[in-house]
Amino acid sequence: MQETQTYSAVETEHDWATPSGHRMHYHKVGTGAPLLLIHGLVAYSFSWRFNLPVLAPDFTCYAVDLLGMGDSERPKGIDVSPRAIAESLVAFMRDQSSEPWSVIGSSHGGGVAMWVERLAREAGIPLGRLVLVAPINPWSSHGRVMAPVAAHPITTAIVWALGFAYVPVRRVTFRRMYGDPTRVTEATIEGYARPLRIKGTVAHCLALLKNWNRNVNELEEVMRGIDVPTLLVWGTRDRLVYLSSAQRMLETIPDARLVTIEGTGHLPYEEQPDKFNAAVTAFLRDEE
Repeated sequence: MQETQTYSAVETEHDWATPSGHRMHYHKVGTGAPLLLIHGLVAYSFSWRFNLPVLAPDFTCYAVDLLGMGDSERPKGIDVSPRAIAESLVAFMRDQSSEPWSVIGSSHGGGVAMWVERLAREAGIPLGRLVLVAPINPWSSHGRVMAPVAAHPITTAIVWALGFAYVPVRRVTFRRMYGDPTRVTEATIEGYARPLRIKGTVAHCLALLKNWNRNVNELEEVMRGIDVPTLLVWGTRDRLVYLSSAQRMLETIPDARLVTIEGTGHLPYEEQPDKFNAAVTAFLRDEE
């Protein structure tokens, strides 16, 4: 049953779909061509609260909570590879609209977005443009080193012992994602922490890390086949997915360009939303 709520100064419908047999929550707002927004790891549709009001006048925005996160179902034992996640999103897209879609994906969601582009094209779903915000990729060493460490049984035990939603833990974690930690508000920390308290969330996040390097390695071949104009957006102070890896992506994706946002970390869409929104809307409207 559809409901309506105020979300980031704009009225959105929120509903649930079952493209893979499990309940996936999403927000819908706006008019125009469909636009899918895919959040990153340890995030949910809350990530786009500063962007939906700007995008909604031109696009019908679908901000999803991927399975295991936000207000979506937390099924056990499902395939959590980027390809499998993308398969469910392509099914969701097919059910929602036959018009050409554009896609925005952040971090881990950027890797999923690359697979969405490929699988949607194979399924005959038309795509317009692709925006990848500091996406996971084979050339950023930080994730390749840290993901196996985070997935190690000892680290897992520590995470469970501390409780990731414990206030000091989440404060340090989210401030690390910003280029300027003073920009992080308590409302932001609490907003991200809320679904982390739901049983099954932390286990899901840890499951995503288990085959991280293999999944990331597969993305190089996927990138080479991207067949739509692609915008890479990066903060110059990103400490999670290194800006230096953007050059290799530019060399690999056939039609890609890069926009950097000075002084911003891993979440430019919320740390400096005005600059992010200006760059992304110009690209999606083909106004560059």
